[in-house]
Formats: sequence, structure tokens, C-alpha cells
Amino acid sequence: MGLYLPRIRLAVASYVSDEGNGLLDGLLAYWAGNEASGDLLDLHSDGRTVTEQTAIGAATGKVYATAREFNTAESDWFTRDDATLESLEAFTLALWEYPYAYSGVPGQYRSLVGNCQSSMWGKGFMTFHSWNGELLLTISNGGGAEQFLQWHCGVDPTENQWHSLIFWHDPNADVGGVQHNDNDPVTEAHDGGIGGASTRDFCIGRYSSSHDQHYFDGLLGPIAIWNRVLSAAERASWY
Repeated sequence: MGLYLPRIRLAVASYVSDEGNGLLDGLLAYWAGNEASGDLLDLHSDGRTVTEQTAIGAATGKVYATAREFNTAESDWFTRDDATLESLEAFTLALWEYPYAYSGVPGQYRSLVGNCQSSMWGKGFMTFHSWNGELLLTISNGGGAEQFLQWHCGVDPTENQWHSLIFWHDPNADVGGVQHNDNDPVTEAHDGGIGGASTRDFCIGRYSSSHDQHYFDGLLGPIAIWNRVLSAAERASWY
């Protein structure tokens, strides 16, 4: 794959280039995750910094020199109360991860990013790994099982390796999707949508602000989120 540089020009990072691939369009936040500690800073112009809830350190990264290191035993996570991030209908979420372990740690799931309510039927979205590593995407409008997509994507990223993950929800096409690295994307139909704001904060590394299990164990960063569905070419630009 060669040297990877994020292809988004950010407000405070002139070393990141814009190659005219459209990744700035609809971008809500870009968290590089290259801080040694402290809050997760948004390098995009809107400044959606995500607040550190525990002392989260860093280790060797993939895109940058370092990435943020989540320790399940210490219940590491970030959160932000943000009306825009909690009201997404169409969205794309892209991130790099280095999972340490899926099983043998507290909670059944290894949460990545989302805004889902504490109930599994709660309104919002969530991305996470199951106990065996399989990726899951949750999309729910809070209307019960018939409006709920908890989709086992059939993608199992290997522990202790770097992976690019891109998730999306397209309410116009009634579909959720995920792409692992540069592999073919996989999608699943879902016609319930989300249909309004979640009542839970936007979270990274934990299921929700009121659900005290299911923490991520490993490295995350960078992370980006858009208020639209990226095209195949744009997804390729991220990887």
C-alpha cells in the first residue's frame, strides 16, 4: 500500500493534502488520534473535540506516529454531547483500528463508535465487534425488532493487525454497509432508518454513556465521520 497520508485538508494540519477526491464534502469531524494523552481533538474546522473519560494513552500508530490506546480493564472511552452527531441519518464512519483482544475481557462486545441508546432497541447507530471479532453494525429507530438492524457483517479482522473499517447507512437506498480494507463492501437491507436524534451522547470506545460494559481493547485512530454516504471512489481514497 505504500506510505499512507490522510487525504483531507484540515483547518490546523497543513501537512495533510487535499487531492480533490471529495472527502471534505459533508465532513463533520476528523479525529487524528495522534495525541499522547488527553481529549481526542477534531482537526476539522468545526472543532468537535471528544472528551476523555479516563486517562487514555497512546502507542505506535499506522497513519500517524501514534494512535490512542484503549484498555478494556481501565474502561477507557471518549464521549461528546453533540446534537449533530446524535442526529445522523445518512452517514459514513471511517477509522483505523488495531484490536488487541475480542474475548476474555469484560462485556460481550468490543465497541467502536456510535450514538445508540442503552437499550438494544434504542434509537441511533453503533459499530462494534462481537466476542469472536466479527463486525456488527446496529441501525435502529427505536421502534422494536422490526425496525432494528443488528447485522453480523461476515468480516472478522485479525487481532494484533491494523485494519481500515468504513461503515455507512444510506436511508434513500435502505441499506447499511461496511468495507474492510480494500476488500469488496458488504451490505444489508434495512428500511426502518433512524428517524431522529438519539438521547445518548456520541461515544468512542464504549457502547453508550449509560452502558458500563463493552469497551474496546486496542488502538484507534484516525477516525472520521460524514453526514452523507461516500462513493466507492471516495472510500478507496480513505484507504
